[in-house]
Amino acid sequence: MRSFAAAMALLWAGSDARANKGSCADANLKGKKSFSESRFDGRWYSIAMDKQFYDADANCSNEDIVRNFGGSITVSRNSYTLEGGWEQKTLEAVINKNKRGEYGLCDEVEGCVRDVRPDFIYLATDYEEWAVEYVCIDIVPGKYFVDNISIKARTPQIDESTTELITSLIENEIPGYDFDNLFFFSHCNICPFNTVPELVAN
Repeated sequence: MRSFAAAMALLWAGSDARANKGSCADANLKGKKSFSESRFDGRWYSIAMDKQFYDADANCSNEDIVRNFGGSITVSRNSYTLEGGWEQKTLEAVINKNKRGEYGLCDEVEGCVRDVRPDFIYLATDYEEWAVEYVCIDIVPGKYFVDNISIKARTPQIDESTTELITSLIENEIPGYDFDNLFFFSHCNICPFNTVPELVAN
């Protein structure tokens, strides 16, 4: 059932989500056209995300993406604490048939299905420096949903001009978005990014 995948997406993003009235379909957002998976895989650092999804214990947050032999991708979300070291949460997903940056999660019941409403969307990216991800989940179909904007980069920090470019893009894609909702990560010197466990394709 796709509800299982949606539940996994919610756990992936965070646990204290506030519900909005309406439906994910109301936003009618599309992923990046002619999305290149080969250029997008690799390491991405978390720059900002909605505060409602921010985990105060998830320091040094970053993601690794690998393409699997069967056509899906595995995404590993990595966070670090001095007490416990690195923690990884992984999910498997597959790009939709339209070849935009739109992905459906794989689950144990239906496997990987390409023609469902996407569970997460890469709205825009230049592949080399930055990316904007959007997650939307219908909690009560047609009545309530939760969503999340996530800004990622190939480096732990981005400069002011890149931030302004991304902000302008989000304003165009999601008019009225409240940027006060964003939490910006401050990756400190204790983050041992070179010791993140390797993610291997399957």
